[in-house]
Amino acid sequence: MATIADTAAYRGRPWLNLPPDSRTILWALRRLVIGWPRPPCLHAALIEAYGDNACGIEHLLRCLLTGIAMHGTQRLEIGAPCCAALLPHEAELLEAIGLDGAEPDPSALVRLCDNPAAAPLSVIAAGIRTAVICAAH
Repeated sequence: MATIADTAAYRGRPWLNLPPDSRTILWALRRLVIGWPRPPCLHAALIEAYGDNACGIEHLLRCLLTGIAMHGTQRLEIGAPCCAALLPHEAELLEAIGLDGAEPDPSALVRLCDNPAAAPLSVIAAGIRTAVICAAH
């Protein structure tokens, strides 16, 4: 089973080397940030990847980004869709969600936002993880 340290090991490396679900969610986050609130390609791609769970995953990603914007004390750095590297904030987001066999790290969102009030956002991250795992079965 993968660990949080496995995701951290990808920092600064090409994001295309991430495991499949982490790569898909990062792709979705990047598109969502660029085309807020509804990038045209996002919904179709999530349906292809996650079927009936796509709408819920898209909604939860939007909620997570909104929560981070509300509680964060620093600007969230998300790569452009063409960015080849996994950025530190992106790695924290993936660690918070815990996909591809990694255990979620609820404290990742507190670190990312630099605010203890961000701790309840881990419930949203857990919802994303659950929806992705359920889509795989």
